Amino acid sequence: MSDQGLILVTGATGFVGKWTVLELLKAGHRVRGTVRSLGRAEEVRSTLLGELGQGTLDRLELVEADLLDDKGWAEAMQGVATVMHIATAIRGDEPKDQSLVIRPALEGTQRVFRFANAAGIKRIIMTSSIATVGYGHGQTSGRRVYDETYFT
Repeated sequence: MSDQGLILVTGATGFVGKWTVLELLKAGHRVRGTVRSLGRAEEVRSTLLGELGQGTLDRLELVEADLLDDKGWAEAMQGVATVMHIATAIRGDEPKDQSLVIRPALEGTQRVFRFANAAGIKRIIMTSSIATVGYGHGQTSGRRVYDETYFT
């Protein structure tokens, strides 16, 4: 059992978020995950239950917090030692209005950092996806090849 404190994972309903929660629980951590709507909490629990078993879910708490709204973030950060910021808006297409992707990513990250700072959290781990480089490079068709120069 881990004793490194409670870990907050943003975006627990997403693919990367859900599997991050799974691996943290397998490693013995206590996890609080954010979901935009508590209506999706059962979906997350059901997926994890199928992989881990009931006893492990005792170390999981799901809370409602949206990247574009301050509501719920102060409470989500209470008692947290580490934040793993994974949540963002993911689309299957390149939107005509880039703010549909950029706004939640930018404002959401700023919001997570602001509330983590206010809560005195010293460790924030950020993840990303192909979405960080997959849009806006002028290529509209064909195979795209990415290397380390696209990432920080």
